[in-house]
Amino acid sequence: MNVPPAPRTIAQPPDTNYYQNQKENLKGDLLHNFVAFSIYYPKDWKVNGPAESSDAKVRGKFLDISRSSRDGRLKEQMLISYYPSKGTFVDDADRFHEMVAETNDTLRKILPNYQMVSEGEVRFNGNWRAYEVKFQGGGTSGPGNRLVVWGRRLFIPLERSGVRDGFEITMLATSASEDVRGVDDLGVRGELAAILNSFEPAQNQ
Repeated sequence: MNVPPAPRTIAQPPDTNYYQNQKENLKGDLLHNFVAFSIYYPKDWKVNGPAESSDAKVRGKFLDISRSSRDGRLKEQMLISYYPSKGTFVDDADRFHEMVAETNDTLRKILPNYQMVSEGEVRFNGNWRAYEVKFQGGGTSGPGNRLVVWGRRLFIPLERSGVRDGFEITMLATSASEDVRGVDDLGVRGELAAILNSFEPAQNQ
């Protein structure tokens, strides 16, 4: 029997904003593929979204939050979207491989020197099961400034048979971050760690 983890009660961390995904703010593919969640993020992070897709091959983003250095270099970023799911981790086994292939194909085109580091099952936030892809790449940011990019993408089914969409969470950090020094630090160190920990899927969907 597939049972999602019990809901958590999360106290709002200091100096954060609360975000709850709601249908009333959405249109296009985001409304059609709505999945409900809540999250806390630092007040000094930049917020973009929701942004529906304008291309059938690209999924929209429910939320895009990031922080950058004073000179505009990206430090950390989280993007929350959806992926086509069958409802449970077991049922999505074949689909995960499709999503990994899609991730590699897409990011290879936009991230210089892209390479996948690893893939496999992980658990987080009250024992939610997710399929994870870790990757890295990099290029230059301005004259002579090399910027390394590390990333993690999580595919999270809702553990309810027949639910057609799951969560896709992408976390990025660069060598401009003070706390992240490699792909294994993503969501573990730095401000992304607290943000990821506050991610809570709604139970009534």
